[in-house]
Amino acid sequence: YHNGPGDYGNVAVQMYNGQGRNAVDHNKNKHFAGKVSYPFELPNGRLIDIGAHAHTGIWDATGVTSRTTGATRCAQAVREDGYCGIRDERLSAYVWTPPQPWGIMAEAVVGRGPERGSDGFLREQSLYGGYLQGNYTWRYSDTGLMTPYLRYGEYYGGSKNSTSGANYDSKTVNAGLVWEPDTHWRFVAEYLFKHGTNAASSESNAESLTFAQGQQ
Repeated sequence: YHNGPGDYGNVAVQMYNGQGRNAVDHNKNKHFAGKVSYPFELPNGRLIDIGAHAHTGIWDATGVTSRTTGATRCAQAVREDGYCGIRDERLSAYVWTPPQPWGIMAEAVVGRGPERGSDGFLREQSLYGGYLQGNYTWRYSDTGLMTPYLRYGEYYGGSKNSTSGANYDSKTVNAGLVWEPDTHWRFVAEYLFKHGTNAASSESNAESLTFAQGQQ
């Protein structure tokens, strides 16, 4: 298999800033995370990989600096450095069976994190989501593989990609095709459809995206 689960499990411990990609740390509280995974083979030869991941820390809403003014206000006391810090916790688990020739991947997440409500206040709220993906691999030569896939996901909770932790409940569908002519090349074409609702403003929107990429 070009992309099997491997022969060994994984145990990992992490410490990081927790503010997101390309963002500096705004507090002295680091995020701590842990991950465990284990692959195994059933008597019929089916490969399965299972695992879990968890993290905890404090996330700062850099666009929220007051309890009384602004489009988004902090529901708790703002720290002396001017930031609204919210507890950020996640627990996720997944199961994956690679294509033999069909495969399934599923993951679910629950936790608590920053979320801006319809009242304009940013506070710690619960979140949950997950996805289910199915695929099928056609081996048309000794090294050539072609794998169509379909994925459906839902998420309900605040978004840390927003400086104010806006709520973006969403449903997403991905449909694509992966072509691997040999073990050195991979070409991907995908169509994505996403429908989301901003609970703070009750705005609903739908968007789609088509893209392709190749890598060696």
